[in-house]
Amino acid sequence: MSDKKKRKRNWYLLIIGFVLAFLVSIGSFRTYHFDFDWASNHFFKTVKKNDWSRTEFNNKTVGEKSRHKKIDEKVSFAAEVNTETFEGKPEFNSEIIDPIPPDIRGKMINVTWRDNRKCPIQLEELVMLEVNHWDYEREVVKGTLIVHRDVAKPLSEVFKELFDIKFPIQSMLPAYEFDGDDIKSMKANNTSAFNCRLVEDARKWSQHAYGKAVDINPLFNPYIKGDVTLPESGRQYEARTCNEPNNYPGMICVGSPVIKEFEKIGWKWGGYWNSLKDYQHFSQNGL
Repeated sequence: MSDKKKRKRNWYLLIIGFVLAFLVSIGSFRTYHFDFDWASNHFFKTVKKNDWSRTEFNNKTVGEKSRHKKIDEKVSFAAEVNTETFEGKPEFNSEIIDPIPPDIRGKMINVTWRDNRKCPIQLEELVMLEVNHWDYEREVVKGTLIVHRDVAKPLSEVFKELFDIKFPIQSMLPAYEFDGDDIKSMKANNTSAFNCRLVEDARKWSQHAYGKAVDINPLFNPYIKGDVTLPESGRQYEARTCNEPNNYPGMICVGSPVIKEFEKIGWKWGGYWNSLKDYQHFSQNGL
């Protein structure tokens, strides 16, 4: 073979070599590019140990198994990850805060408790009861009630039972969050306890003024006396339809487990009254 032909052949081989090297590099890039995308989605990290490389995965997808192959200079292997996780059962928590913190007392004075109104109890007789409960988003949230010290523990037991059956409570805030206005609180479907106020259409103290009454989901469980319904927006819930499956969760009707739990601690329900119906109302002495 002539020198000219040898040089020509060598050039061909050199070009073919460059092409093959280029194709191999493209293939490798694609392989690792795929690895990178997968890893980005599944939060992997590479750890070196004893001069071996391995990939640890933390896949956040619940109830899914993932399989992935990673190739590096040392070893090729398949990593299988069982990402099944189990949500822990939410637990009921409650706390009685006694005495009421100064900042909370400051919010109550001249709003839900007024010395010049000669409220029937002193601030020192009240405590904060914090309980967690299910809301209408099916989430567990913390609620706060201001109650008389003597009833805090039994009320905590009631709300534990309501928590266990996942009875929904839309809101649980002290009445001072609504400027002490009971109508505002009811319109917001807010569950509350202490408020130094009189009985509706009467000149006597409500049991709320003693911290020994609780109104639960008042929008869905309105106060009804003759043509008066409070809150006004609660008229659509006047008919008690608790026996219909999944109809207005949070309503309280005859036979409701809410009534049974309050009866266990000796409290009575306003839905049993004859002259009027106060479906939201539970009190220690039945008034």
